[in-house]
Amino acid sequence: MRNDYIIAAKLSDQAFIEKFRLLIGKEDDRGCRPWTGVSGGSANRPNAKYGRFQITFEGRTTRLRAHRVSWCIANNAIPPEGFFVCHKCDNTICVSPDHLFIGDQIANCHDMVAKGRHARGERQHRAILSSSDVACIKAKLEIGTLHSVLASEYGVNRRTIGAIKSGRNWRHIHPDTFSMISLIKSS
Repeated sequence: MRNDYIIAAKLSDQAFIEKFRLLIGKEDDRGCRPWTGVSGGSANRPNAKYGRFQITFEGRTTRLRAHRVSWCIANNAIPPEGFFVCHKCDNTICVSPDHLFIGDQIANCHDMVAKGRHARGERQHRAILSSSDVACIKAKLEIGTLHSVLASEYGVNRRTIGAIKSGRNWRHIHPDTFSMISLIKSS
């Protein structure tokens, strides 16, 4: 990270470490130690509140990610190039070293998917269909409804219907086929 050289220079500075520790809150029931200083989102995650530790270094005011500083202080090291400090607890303002681990982009993405934090289905900001729409589409596909008919009915492209059928999109939706088919036939 671009500010790691600042953290590295400050790891032996007891005043820096003490100033940092004064901004750590009391442990909560999950073992998280919340950052009580400034927090804010990032460009790609504006709603996530990451702790920010603001310091002056070589005459410039700089904001550092509080959880990254916490990991560095606890381990007296800087993560290798290209590695992130990730949260086991998924609490972005937590700075408890026990809740932090380092991982590359792939590990971070796998962690996100394993914990269900990625945007898929209705949580994907461009989604047109709902989960129940997709369940109905899958059931209608099973009884032979044409892609063009479904595309017109749900206001999407035929390729979207094809991607649902092949499992490229919405593979996490598994309709109870029998109840869906009876629902379709009754409508």
